Amino acid sequence: MIKSVHGHDVMALMQAQQKPVSAEELRALMIAEFGADTQYHTCSKEGMSADELIDFLRSKKKFLESESGWEVDARRICNH
Repeated sequence: MIKSVHGHDVMALMQAQQKPVSAEELRALMIAEFGADTQYHTCSKEGMSADELIDFLRSKKKFLESESGWEVDARRICNH
């Protein structure tokens, strides 16, 4: 059975870092925390790879981007 992790869990993982992270750092964190074969889902989309989830969250403007990396935009996290 393939493990599927919600995007909210990835955003919580980012917030726990308490500093901006790069795409490469985020990908490594996701693999370390959830495993290399994990798929990801959100409230509206399923079956994503780590890279697909990162792209999806960026497209939904869930991240604040700076020269230092990305941080979660807490105002953009849905609460359901």
